[in-house]
Amino acid sequence: MSAEQFVANFIDFWDRPSVDRIPEILHPDVVLTQPLSPPMHGIAAAQREFARIWQFLPDLRAHVDRWRGDDDVVFIEFRLLAHVGRHRIEWPNVDRMILRDGKAIQRMNYFDPLPCSRSC
Repeated sequence: MSAEQFVANFIDFWDRPSVDRIPEILHPDVVLTQPLSPPMHGIAAAQREFARIWQFLPDLRAHVDRWRGDDDVVFIEFRLLAHVGRHRIEWPNVDRMILRDGKAIQRMNYFDPLPCSRSC
C-alpha cells in the first residue's frame, strides 16, 4: 500500500472513528507513543485508550492539513477537534508513522497539551 493510500485510510477513519475500526489503520503489533500517556503496545491497548478518550470526547474528530512521506514513513499534520461542554476545542498534532503491511506499526504523536489542559 502506498503512503497516499494510508493517508486516505487515516482520513476516512477520522471521518467515522470507532474502536472497531482501529485495526484498519494500525498494525496488530503497533506501539503508540504520545505526550501525557505511557506507550501503548498492541491493538487491544489502543482500543482501550481510544474508548476511554471517546467516552470523554465523543465527537472527537481529526482534520488533516498536510502530509509527507513514503511507503515506509509518513508524517501527518492534523488538528483534533472536539466539544467540551459548549466549547469547541482544537489542537494541532503531528503523527510520525512507521508503516508495515500498509498500517502503522509505530506511531509517535507530537502535540502541545496546553489547549487541552485549559479546556478539558
